[in-house]
Amino acid sequence: MFGQPCDDRSDERVLAARELKELLAGSVRSVYPGADVESLATALWATVHGLAFLHLDGKLSPDGGVERTVRSSLSALGLGESSATTTLEGS
Repeated sequence: MFGQPCDDRSDERVLAARELKELLAGSVRSVYPGADVESLATALWATVHGLAFLHLDGKLSPDGGVERTVRSSLSALGLGESSATTTLEGS
């Protein structure tokens, strides 16, 4: 259920994780100015990661579509549709 532990012995994996974290933080910073960037980025990461694993495990309703499920989940957390669209499209 919880996947594999982080492998901090792999330089490539450490670099990729750092770059992803910076990309997400930059997106949060631009879309939600004044927000607690680290906390919001962690919350978004955890939410999307959880949704991805639920999808991969076949635990989400297939009739809703992955994109719709992600968008509606973010919206339910108060991260409205327009904000989610901007973040997902990279605008």
